Amino acid sequence: MLIMAAVAAVLVFFALRSTRSPSSEQALDALGSAVLPELDVNAVETITISAPSSTTTVTRGESQWTIQEKFNYPASFAKVRDVLIDLMELTVSDRIDVDPGRRADLGIAPVSDPQGGTEVSLSGTDGRVLAKLLLGNERQRPSQTPGGGYPDGRYVSPDGGENIYLVSDTLFSVSAKPIDWIETELLSVQGADLQSVSVIGSGREPVSLTQQGESGELSLAELAENEEADASRLSSLQNALSYLNAQDLADPALGDKETGMADPVVYTAVDKKGITYVLQVGIPEGETVRYLRIQTSFNENDSLRQQALAEDASEEDTTALAAELKEADERAKELNAKLGKWTYIIPDYKAESLLVMRSDLVKEKEEPEEDAADAPAEAASAEAITGQPPVNASQDAAPEAPAGDLK
Repeated sequence: MLIMAAVAAVLVFFALRSTRSPSSEQALDALGSAVLPELDVNAVETITISAPSSTTTVTRGESQWTIQEKFNYPASFAKVRDVLIDLMELTVSDRIDVDPGRRADLGIAPVSDPQGGTEVSLSGTDGRVLAKLLLGNERQRPSQTPGGGYPDGRYVSPDGGENIYLVSDTLFSVSAKPIDWIETELLSVQGADLQSVSVIGSGREPVSLTQQGESGELSLAELAENEEADASRLSSLQNALSYLNAQDLADPALGDKETGMADPVVYTAVDKKGITYVLQVGIPEGETVRYLRIQTSFNENDSLRQQALAEDASEEDTTALAAELKEADERAKELNAKLGKWTYIIPDYKAESLLVMRSDLVKEKEEPEEDAADAPAEAASAEAITGQPPVNASQDAAPEAPAGDLK
């Protein structure tokens, strides 16, 4: 089957090559030219991307771009910028002449068609359409080996299929899925930057990690004499905020009971700059989905740097400290403004790191094994004290009767 698919791809590739007219002036003039020559990206107010299965509408606001299908959640500015630049810089690699009946084979068909492509519409003020582009299938470069092809371009049309071009960019970033326009990374705080962690919740024994000793490492508080910490699980809890990503955005209309926020587990961490991160994890009854809310705040009294410079600080150190504290305060406010009013859905594995219980973090201490190399030394000491060799099991046993003696 792979061989047949590869052969079919090769036939389609050469069929398309043969149907275009490379000698025509129109085809030659198109090569290297902009696909959307009149596009002014600075005038774009709305980006609408429609596919047969989904639609995304990204709109420019006063201070940020938002995603209509995700409750007007902020879109990733980097994503918006990259997509607009890609579309502006899109140039013709080849002009494809194909019978109208075969356009759907290239994905150049209306979105309403089962074989439809993806339509990009860029609008300006008052909804005026600045440009449209129909994205068809990726062009697969044929290979000598079965299954060895790879995408090296895409078929596009700026006028609904009237003119079809091959471009070298696959335009993978132009997605009709709303989640693809969200900056899914919520926090990225490394465990080494934290000075304390706690986890509390109904029916749970509180967990508290604090700095102990000069190493600055976090340790589990109040260990019993027969307990020791499980280093692996401890590390998982301490690093729960590193690369914390959202899986999706929850509907703001959901109530606390539906999200489990009526009785959440609360994970609190304080970093060395004095920023406090409070994460509420909701566990709805009977569901596997985990919901998350994040609040951040700053308290300069929690800054370890300030504590270290509390006495005998030079003017230079004091100035540097003031700048650090201001930066930390601004960072906490920025995060709170960005994340504080939303409820997120997070992957199970990240939720597990935030929901660790004390019983998961401790294990019973193992008794130290007696070193066999110490045994001869102990025996020698006994002989030196008593003047007699140590008694062993064979010496305690009754003497064996001579062979043949039955009495």
